[in-house]
Amino acid sequence: RPRRVPRRIGMFLPARHRYLSEIVTFRSITGAREAARRLRRLYDEAKTRQKKLTILRAVVLAANRAEVAAKRHPSFSSEVRRRWAKIAQIYRRLAEELKHKYRREYYGMD
Repeated sequence: RPRRVPRRIGMFLPARHRYLSEIVTFRSITGAREAARRLRRLYDEAKTRQKKLTILRAVVLAANRAEVAAKRHPSFSSEVRRRWAKIAQIYRRLAEELKHKYRREYYGMD
């Protein structure tokens, strides 16, 4: 019996957490900034470690998606690529900030 080759799934899947997917946007730079503010507030107000980790993972995934789209999307013009790269940078900066907070809070690291 031949071994099955695992199918590569990738990162572009349906949303697991609808409330977070409604906040995250890639439409504009200002929209991404507003989404980052809302996600930061949600993270700060989250009471459980699991909720904070869920938000952090969603932000990292948003940054990864924007980065990949900016680099690899075949039909993006250079102008659109620059905009997506800027959006990726917004989400990446937020992800680094939240990772830092998470590590400090739960691992006592700076």
